[in-house]
Amino acid sequence: MPGQGAVSDEDARTGPGRQRAVFIVAPGGLKERGGMGRLVSHITQHWSETGSGPAYRVIDPWGPRFLPVMPFFFARALAQILWQALRGRIALLHVHMASWGSVLRKGVIVRLAYRLGIPVVLHLHAGDFLAFYERMPSLGKRWTRGVLERADRLVVLSEGWRRALAEGLKLDARRLVSLPNAVPGPPEEALRRGGAEAGPGPDGCRILFLGRLEAAKGVPELIAALADPRLAGLDWRASLVGAGAVEDYRRQAERLGIGERLEFPGWQDSAAVRRRLAEADIFVLPSHFEGLSMALLEALAYGLAVVATRVGAAEEIVEDGVSGLLIRVGDHEALVMSLLRLVSDPILRAALQKHARQRFNDSFDISTYCRNLERIYEDVLRDRAGQFR
Repeated sequence: MPGQGAVSDEDARTGPGRQRAVFIVAPGGLKERGGMGRLVSHITQHWSETGSGPAYRVIDPWGPRFLPVMPFFFARALAQILWQALRGRIALLHVHMASWGSVLRKGVIVRLAYRLGIPVVLHLHAGDFLAFYERMPSLGKRWTRGVLERADRLVVLSEGWRRALAEGLKLDARRLVSLPNAVPGPPEEALRRGGAEAGPGPDGCRILFLGRLEAAKGVPELIAALADPRLAGLDWRASLVGAGAVEDYRRQAERLGIGERLEFPGWQDSAAVRRRLAEADIFVLPSHFEGLSMALLEALAYGLAVVATRVGAAEEIVEDGVSGLLIRVGDHEALVMSLLRLVSDPILRAALQKHARQRFNDSFDISTYCRNLERIYEDVLRDRAGQFR
């Protein structure tokens, strides 16, 4: 699919005249709020930098994280879609959806597109989607099933999730596509590790967490594990990077006597996150549930030794003992011992780092991802006998 953009701005590369485009609906647009926003940012940045991919426009149905203004952004998104559809500008709608309120908002958009005859690729990101569906009342289940059935393709984040949706919700397997997330690779200068002989940095072994600071991400368990006496005598520092209950967790660290060894910088932009990844040795993500963590993929891309819980697509991404260490959710002893092994054993750490980087190169680079996504678009348009003009 050749690149077609001639006009560039913050949220569009739509070309001249009446050129049709892929309209991408994602919370926050290109502001990189959460995993969905970061993925969309990576995709569109790749298309823009390489001149490949379709003409596109990104629509934000969410706006800032401020509830009173969200209805305004949602109404504006609906109006944009309706207006551009009536002008014949939308070739395909690519809608990113999670669970809870996202299903209601994006469901309205999918149903509108269906009424307008616009092809839809619906991209599911919620790690707990099936559990969420089962908890809904019958009316909510009918609404959700109607949304899923109106999409031309349902993109999910792992093969296991594709099978689960096909079997659990009895969805047409031909419309379900597994497309694991991807991230750009780091610049070569960021891959500075020279193996076990390189040793830790001047501040000791550097441990990194990336994500929202909340219980669902396993943050309380991580801080408790870092405070374990078996780790006390080792040389390490940890950074817990992300928005959320920052002050609560800072106080927890101080209560446990490790406040000076933990850093809580809050939310960081993409450039700062890349610097953190380049400086770290170990990445830890003890989440209770995930779809396919963008932060985990970034850790592989930067060649970090990974500790993660067996949730979502983690077992399809990380080979336990080869490209990372996998543990059960809430297993304090396993989390402590995994961190202890990696901090104290530079040979093991270096081996995991090497294989993490190789795993990323083989499967999760953004260029391969974009080619696969473009094929999905082409298949949908072929089924609809449509084409980009």
